[in-house]
Amino acid sequence: MTERSVIKPAVPLWKRIAGFAILGVLLAGLLAALLTPTSRNAPSPLVGKPATLFTLELLGGGRQSLSAYRGRVTVLNFWGSWCVPR
Repeated sequence: MTERSVIKPAVPLWKRIAGFAILGVLLAGLLAALLTPTSRNAPSPLVGKPATLFTLELLGGGRQSLSAYRGRVTVLNFWGSWCVPR
């Protein structure tokens, strides 16, 4: 068998420019996202301050108050069914 050389047609200039333009826009967006400060980086004015006291109704009946945990490290996890866990 003989091998035939296949010559591919040249890519039009507008396709090359469009490819580089799209790549440039994507890189600029990535750079902007990495350099933009977010709320996660901002200091909170609430750090070190006491939490507001509240009382909740329990599903099994009764009540639970935040004041019952005074002096102990307590983690509160407030969430909604529409929130994606992180």
